[in-house]
Amino acid sequence: MISPAKPRLLTADEFQRMGELGTFCAEDRLELHDGVIVEMAARGKQHMLRLGRIASGFDSGIGQRAFLQAQTDMRVSETQDFVPDLVLYRPESAAYFLEVGFRAQDALLVIEVAESTLALDSGDKARAYAAAGIPDYWVADLNGDRLMVRRDPASDGYRSMVASLRGGTVAPLALPDLALPVEAFLGPATEPGS
Repeated sequence: MISPAKPRLLTADEFQRMGELGTFCAEDRLELHDGVIVEMAARGKQHMLRLGRIASGFDSGIGQRAFLQAQTDMRVSETQDFVPDLVLYRPESAAYFLEVGFRAQDALLVIEVAESTLALDSGDKARAYAAAGIPDYWVADLNGDRLMVRRDPASDGYRSMVASLRGGTVAPLALPDLALPVEAFLGPATEPGS
């Protein structure tokens, strides 16, 4: 009896090389999860509106202490290459980006906006980000109307998770003076679609 074929798992290097060679279409939304190419959900209008508003909230407060990158590949491990919605990186990582790309070890904060991806963002991605040592991971749960703040990473996940609600503020661990209103992540209660 012939045994079934095993899928060939990719490394993050191979996945990135495929992208550089034009293997994928420009409009493909792909990530590498444990060596397997995964097509990501399409971004809704509410998702895109939130990204723009969140980014503008950070713009005035980070200065030269960090830099914000939106929806760009980030190497999380040897077999994982994600495209987080927003990442706050150490300022020095910009100097060697062209050589090595964005890497999880340079991330100060990762933010995902979950309109239809809450299970993935709170499950597999949260565990991967924690295992990579990302100290601060936030998920804007648009349907649940809350900002989930995860901290204290361990190899199997984050040890601390707090739901931040409307009316409160939240600040990145790396920039504790940058207190942002939770509404910046969820949108005002009167905004269409919220």
